Amino acid sequence: MTKLGVQKLRLADEKILEATLNVLPGCVTPLAMLNDEKKEVTFLLDAKLKDGEEPVLVHPLHNFESIALAPRDLVSFLIAKGVAIQFVDCQGPFRGFA
Repeated sequence: MTKLGVQKLRLADEKILEATLNVLPGCVTPLAMLNDEKKEVTFLLDAKLKDGEEPVLVHPLHNFESIALAPRDLVSFLIAKGVAIQFVDCQGPFRGFA
């Protein structure tokens, strides 16, 4: 967690998810970053996905279905829409996750 400059990570409260990303728990998706108009959410993404070609599945703002996207396309799309992405190295064990 020290790499991120925080002592603990936590899941967001339901009210915060609704207010900032306009999604419910279980429906959180990178695409919801488009709803963060005030830029209150820090978007972390595993650095291995930055140029990835192997499709990943993401929810389209609800959890009734998923769509497959190449990670590099997802990254390019989010950046084009003004989303700041903080790439992190997720290798090794995380300590202090709560």
